[in-house]
Amino acid sequence: MAFFYGLKPGFSARLHAIGDEMEKRGRIDNQQRGVLYESMIRTRRFDDARQYLDKHPGLNVAPPPTVEARPSAKLALYSVEAGSRLKEIEAPLDGQPTLVVVSHPQCAFSRAAMEAAAKDPLVSQSLGRVLWITPQDGNLYLKEILAWNQAHPATQVFVTKFKSDWPMFDERATPSFYLLVDGVVKKHFSGWPRDDGNMRKLREISETLRQETSR
Repeated sequence: MAFFYGLKPGFSARLHAIGDEMEKRGRIDNQQRGVLYESMIRTRRFDDARQYLDKHPGLNVAPPPTVEARPSAKLALYSVEAGSRLKEIEAPLDGQPTLVVVSHPQCAFSRAAMEAAAKDPLVSQSLGRVLWITPQDGNLYLKEILAWNQAHPATQVFVTKFKSDWPMFDERATPSFYLLVDGVVKKHFSGWPRDDGNMRKLREISETLRQETSR
């Protein structure tokens, strides 16, 4: 389990080595191969995942994306493009207050939060200072994210490259909200209850963002 949920490429490489040994002994099935494949996607070893899928075309998995790399990016995110493509971009953090929300369109609570944010008169004014990013997952859900982004331009979702780039984030739940100033978390809350969500807290942060951008 530690190997499967590990987010560093080294964990996936060690798991892959175990898988190779199991292949030699004939003691591996497609379910276990799927775990290996997902660990490669999770740790962004897309070329390795592509080669592995070529060896095992019978796996019922989504093919790895094609990535347009941006080596100069200091803090990279992936923008989801058509045709199962990812484009590396620089995370739009400029030292000014920015609300970063770890969320996902496949999460009902995240969807509710994003829809509420776009509809709220106060919060919607500050969405230009809000960054919606996914957790570092083994299933990218590219079609679902692309569809969401096309239908909801005010709450575009970007794919996290490496969780280690965001060491200040300690929540696994989605949605989790972090107000960052110069890379430091100033406010944080998590979850979106079914009644009125966390709208009061979100409005408070949005007012902070609005005041900063109006200076």
